[in-house]
Amino acid sequence: MEMKSYDAYLAILESVRDTISSDLMHQHQLRCEVGDWMDSAVLKLQKDSWTSGGTAQGIFFSIWLGEKELKARRFNYNIHALKMSDLPGHFVKPREFAAAFREKLEADDLNSGWPNLSTDYGPQTLMQGWMPLDEVTFRQDVEALIERFVGMLQVIDALLLERKNRA
Repeated sequence: MEMKSYDAYLAILESVRDTISSDLMHQHQLRCEVGDWMDSAVLKLQKDSWTSGGTAQGIFFSIWLGEKELKARRFNYNIHALKMSDLPGHFVKPREFAAAFREKLEADDLNSGWPNLSTDYGPQTLMQGWMPLDEVTFRQDVEALIERFVGMLQVIDALLLERKNRA
């Protein structure tokens, strides 16, 4: 198997997953997956209730880096909302949901502390940012981003609850 330049970071992400995965699932119903996707080392967090088709759709948080990021000495993170109109038991208009999320992010001052954050995207990328890549602090930086994301779970759950079909 061919070694990739980001394999060491993939191993760190796997170590983070192995360390925190059971706590995240137990306390927050968050599933943590790590892998090599789209030529990048990726960590994804998602609640089962946020998707009908696994981590390729619904709402999920991800941290990733590939060749481009290694050259730029940084790594990325974001919250995606893909195929939200397919979420069972909910009526979600993607653009409206993205606007509501971003409004809540700003109103509750949840956007502070996210390094190099931007919300200037279409409805599929609710927010995205990046951090400087430092081999010494990478694990701690990833764990800090995860902790910050965990602090937003109630916001996402509340936004989805508002869009739940009342039958």
